[in-house]
Amino acid sequence: MPHLTTESIRRHKAPSERVTRADSHTRGLYLVLEPTGTKRFLLRYKVDGKTYRHALGIFGEAGDVGRITLDQARTLVNDWRDRIKNGEYPHAVQQLERQQHDADRLARAAAPTVADLADRFKTKYLDKQTRRADARMITFNKHVIPQLGTMKIAAVRRAHLNALLDDVTDQGHGVAAYGLARLLGQMFRFAVDEEMLEATPAERLKKGTPAAERDRVLSEDELRKLWIALDTGKLPMTATIRLGLRVLLLTGARAGELCAARWDDFRLDGDMPQWTIPKTVSKNGIAHAIPLGPTALTLLGDLHKMTGDTEYVMPAGDKLMASKRTKPRKRPPTAHLDSHAIAVALRRCHKHGKIPDVAPFSAHDLRRTMRTGLVRLGISTELAERVIGHKPRSALVRTYDLYDRLPERRRALIDWDREVQRIIAGKSNVTKVARKAAL
Repeated sequence: MPHLTTESIRRHKAPSERVTRADSHTRGLYLVLEPTGTKRFLLRYKVDGKTYRHALGIFGEAGDVGRITLDQARTLVNDWRDRIKNGEYPHAVQQLERQQHDADRLARAAAPTVADLADRFKTKYLDKQTRRADARMITFNKHVIPQLGTMKIAAVRRAHLNALLDDVTDQGHGVAAYGLARLLGQMFRFAVDEEMLEATPAERLKKGTPAAERDRVLSEDELRKLWIALDTGKLPMTATIRLGLRVLLLTGARAGELCAARWDDFRLDGDMPQWTIPKTVSKNGIAHAIPLGPTALTLLGDLHKMTGDTEYVMPAGDKLMASKRTKPRKRPPTAHLDSHAIAVALRRCHKHGKIPDVAPFSAHDLRRTMRTGLVRLGISTELAERVIGHKPRSALVRTYDLYDRLPERRRALIDWDREVQRIIAGKSNVTKVARKAAL
């Protein structure tokens, strides 16, 4: 049995076939010479009459990365021999390590990704806590899922989220980045609450730009031109959206409330026509009744001719452009229009200049215009707030003043209906009759 030395190992040339040489200096140490020129050390030992081989490493000079010297190989063998005496065998250790590796791999495969967390967050939190969960996830699905969707949530770091938010801001969407940062914070806190994570990586994500407080109110001239444009049918939007925008102006409702409205929510006949927004749709979670003036009632009647054969006032996928439907639907829609579609339609109009001499506005700006117009007519601020469905700011008032002011709200909305008709007709408002609303 030859005595291995570093020099003798160095001089060995690649054999034509594999050759194994034992080391007389250290029992159990062997040098394996491969035809490829590789020289590697292994430990050979017996357990219950069965021979096992355990790889130690490839021969190399001191300082070679990933290689071991002869002295290091001898040290490893001696260490293993001591462990073998104590019943710890290399093959058993290897098997345990392999099993642990497989278990870790399976655990990593089963570990939730950002996309998995997003689905769970939407189902268990957003769908229950908000009324427009799908709308809140639009920006998330557009920016987060493509970049981080497949990443395991345990691997997500604040740097990943900051880089993503910076990218959204650099694209000119600072307000979207601000909202996205808040949503990410909510989602990862949810993950901690659900014991999916020990700590959230989304703390202190101060990114993006808060939305500026809007103050857009349409002038009388803009309202008249807008009404005429909506009435001509030449705008790039469906007839239902054109009618819906005018209903929003007359009622002060939110776009999302009208889009989610069902025909069962309306009483269009009788002396007291009314639209009741259920608490499941209302933004503040309180049912809100909106008395209907004559113009709003006419517009809703036109809408009913178009969509009365469906559950929703503004059904999804309604491509009708005519003022009436001449043929019955083959398959009535089963979902309502998303208010985002109204925003898209208005942006399209503004981009292509389809409403001349009317500066860009949103559907919510119509609500603000209506609210401002009520006060201009002499309606008290307190009553105007009740008309558009705002809760009283004072907790004391909310607790003890439970009168709904429905008659006063009806008179206020009829006054606003007349005011809109005056504006459309282009008549000057020489005299304003201010009526003090009952509180």
